[in-house]
Order: sequence, then structure tokens, then C-alpha cells
Amino acid sequence: MTDDPKLQPKGVVLFACDLNRGRKVDCSSPGCTNRSTKQCDHVVTGRTTGTCDRPLCDRCAWEQKPGVDLCIPHAKRYKALKGRGLDPNR
Repeated sequence: MTDDPKLQPKGVVLFACDLNRGRKVDCSSPGCTNRSTKQCDHVVTGRTTGTCDRPLCDRCAWEQKPGVDLCIPHAKRYKALKGRGLDPNR
């Protein structure tokens, strides 16, 4: 991950993170050749980012809620747990 600090007025610093370092990356879903525009936001322990981060295209990403996209395996897990009345966010 690269962090690109952008100095704003009044000394405020914003960071623009680009996990793919500007490269065009294909969607990670099997058989899909679209360019990725999103990443899976499922929480994963043991990763420095704290999330799955699989590259996803708009077609393959499942929007759990606004701003939170899941890859196909994590979307299936989320739906299965929710269907059984369990908390899928654990």
C-alpha cells in the first residue's frame, strides 16, 4: 500500500491510499476479465489492512451497505450467516 499525503489549506493532511499502486488490475472473480474498481471490505484478521482486499469489478462486487463491498465468497458467507440469524460481521 502506498500513502500519498496531500497538504490541504490550514495544515490539514489527507492521505490517498492506492493498494494497486496505480496499476490496472483484473477482477479476482473466476472467469471475469473486467478491470477492478473496488476491493472486498470483509474484515480479515492477520492482514495489515484489516480487510480481504480482493480486487473486484462493479459487476462482481456485492454491496453489503453503501461503501462496503464484498467478494463472492465473503458475500455468500455473509448471506448464509445472516440467514441463520447469526451476526455475519464477527
